[in-house]
Amino acid sequence: MRTFGRSGVPVALSMLILSGCSGATGSTAAPPVAVAPTPTPTPSPTPTPTPTPTPTASVALTVVNGFGPATAAPASQVELWSAILPQSQVLVNWTGGTFTTDDEEWHATLTVPSTNATLTANIQTLDITFTTRTYTTPTSAVKTARFWVPVNPRGLILILHGTGGSSSFIEATETRSFALKAISKGYAVLAPEAEEVAAGDLDGNGKIQWNIALNTSNTDLRALDALLGSLVSTSAIPAGLPYYVIGMSNGGSMAISLGAVAAASGASFPNLRFKAVIDYCAQGSINAANISTTPSAFFLCGNDDNDEVNNAQAQANSQTLIGRGIPSVAALHPATPLYDQRFIRVSGISANQSRAIANELRNAGFVNANGFFNTPTPTISAAVTATPASYPTISALTSAQQRDLVNQIRAMQAEHQFFSDWASRSLRWFATYP
Repeated sequence: MRTFGRSGVPVALSMLILSGCSGATGSTAAPPVAVAPTPTPTPSPTPTPTPTPTPTASVALTVVNGFGPATAAPASQVELWSAILPQSQVLVNWTGGTFTTDDEEWHATLTVPSTNATLTANIQTLDITFTTRTYTTPTSAVKTARFWVPVNPRGLILILHGTGGSSSFIEATETRSFALKAISKGYAVLAPEAEEVAAGDLDGNGKIQWNIALNTSNTDLRALDALLGSLVSTSAIPAGLPYYVIGMSNGGSMAISLGAVAAASGASFPNLRFKAVIDYCAQGSINAANISTTPSAFFLCGNDDNDEVNNAQAQANSQTLIGRGIPSVAALHPATPLYDQRFIRVSGISANQSRAIANELRNAGFVNANGFFNTPTPTISAAVTATPASYPTISALTSAQQRDLVNQIRAMQAEHQFFSDWASRSLRWFATYP
């Protein structure tokens, strides 16, 4: 039997054909050259793909001595609140995370870590009862000052009330929170009164206010200068302390004016020399901004609803100071969300009551899905007054508690209201100018 290759040609014939293709002529064909077969390559094993790690959807957050979300997405920003009682406690600091705001503020913003975390609000208790003193200088109108002086104070901060206020302003929840924070940092604090608090409406504008005019006949300037001199001469406060001022609203404008006294009045008011001042929720005097040589901060309410406050003018006054080489800053405090325990800041309100109040406000539609109020505070107050049965927990509060509740809502709305969220920031401003 004949054997055929793949082409159908006999094997013997195919060998002849292969030898004829060698290129030799007229000679005997050389024996065929053996060709080694080409080895079939062994396929490389297909690498097993490394699975892409699935990002963690959320991490657990445990807040000790405070409040905040139980879970959050890594790298997101969340708000935390310490559980301080403003009447007797201050936040020392937050530990356990990275904060985008000052970690000594009672209300801070956390950058959420990539793993579960425990955030701790470290709290200090202060047993403080302000000393009260009456004074009449330079007029016969009897005014009241409240103050506290720690051992070896690093400075004295005047805390000025707004329109219609008095020295009791220092006892209001948010103000007292600031005052205690200042005391914890070693500052003495002093809350005096405008002349009109004792003498009545002297200028006939229908309001009880500080006189922010920069002239030597200004009774408020004369009274403050005499009060500080008297406190030093009687050793109520040490001599030689650096002085600072923080004021709310009309008191904030007065703070800016006090910063300008040295430039405006020469030696007329020797005790009114200030290292730095802070104006909360007011624009201050343009005249004062034009001449002041004192570092001046404007900490403004982002949604200020007072018709007499002009945030744009406050920012312009700050720029005027900067343009003259005087350190200044203007910042808008934003609205902040409601959380269930917010109202324990009001003296006598329990955590359960606070939660019930928060739910009454939510159920009424005053709070949006993100926790922010969507209704002006006066409208909320009017609704509670009109239908008290719809707000049983709020209606059962005392009048004083209801007033403080309103102030807490105003602070969260960033309306015209003193807020202690920037207490540490304020004290750092003062500390910059020892």
